[in-house]
Amino acid sequence: VLVYTTFPDLGAAEQAGRLLVEQRHAGCINILPGMVSLYVWEGQLERANEVVLIAKTTAEAANACMAAILAV
Repeated sequence: VLVYTTFPDLGAAEQAGRLLVEQRHAGCINILPGMVSLYVWEGQLERANEVVLIAKTTAEAANACMAAILAV
């Protein structure tokens, strides 16, 4: 199972990734810096620089993995 999420910067993504691996919520994480996101927020087109974190985990651990990400 792959859990895909974004963070505002590399430091935050690395912190979350370390936690996921150390707590065994994921066997491996990949961090992809330099992503540009375009989205509509409150009726306006927005642009943001983000960092992608992909956590590789099992189906059994996926919910705990996602809960740990939300708790960071």
